[in-house]
Amino acid sequence: METMEMIHKEHRNIEAVLRALKKEIVSLAIDQRVDKVMWAMSLAFIKDSVIDFHHLREREYFREYKLISLYESSSEMLHTITEYHELVELQYNKLVECWNLYQEGQTLARFNVMEEGEKLIRLLGASMLLEEKLFNLTTHECIVK
Repeated sequence: METMEMIHKEHRNIEAVLRALKKEIVSLAIDQRVDKVMWAMSLAFIKDSVIDFHHLREREYFREYKLISLYESSSEMLHTITEYHELVELQYNKLVECWNLYQEGQTLARFNVMEEGEKLIRLLGASMLLEEKLFNLTTHECIVK
């Protein structure tokens, strides 16, 4: 399987996990119920599969190519992608911190969990959208050499 195809499939998997996380945030808002297993699995997936693996693969892939379209240089593109990846990791850490406080019994931390979870979902979505546009993954045609 080609790298672009793998990245595209990984984006679809990330989107599925984000949809599940969104449902958990809605449930937390409506009736304060949480599926601790789903939260643990979602957070582990984001850390292990997205931050520690997927983002590294993307940056390595980006380093191999030079942009021929919207960006003046491949280093500018890599910088933009790296910034998004760093923001995702920071936002993930904020969410985990709030989640841990909520699990420790600080019931008002649930509002922070909902807010930080929403921010993470939006940030990951924006990051994937940028990557999809840069590499035109929807048509599997890479716009970089």
